[in-house]
Amino acid sequence: MKRNSFTPILMKLSLRASRLALTWRTETQSIWSYFRTYLGSLFRKKTRMNYIWNRADRVRKDLMPQRIIDCFKEWERVQKEKLSLVPNPDDHPFPKKVSEALRAKRHRLQYSIKTQATNLQEALRKFENENN
Repeated sequence: MKRNSFTPILMKLSLRASRLALTWRTETQSIWSYFRTYLGSLFRKKTRMNYIWNRADRVRKDLMPQRIIDCFKEWERVQKEKLSLVPNPDDHPFPKKVSEALRAKRHRLQYSIKTQATNLQEALRKFENENN
């Protein structure tokens, strides 16, 4: 093949074009992966957490009362650890929006602990009524 004066220019252009194509491909892939994640979070079905004390009828009867109590204590310990990691906005000078968000997070954690404790008591009461 005979090389003419345009060959080095064409090689540079093709190299530049391939770099641009590669850059464009990775950028579009990252953009699409972001949109997939974002849209997935928007349209993902919100599921309720299934705790063992909310479906106590599935637990074997010989393990029943102690198993759900142990599971609840472990779950409650983890939730209280999470609660201890969230600073109390009344003790520290945070900006207004941050303190509102922290209060809301603390409230949600406390509310979920209280609600699930009520559900545990209800499951235990139901189990006692069935076995008496």
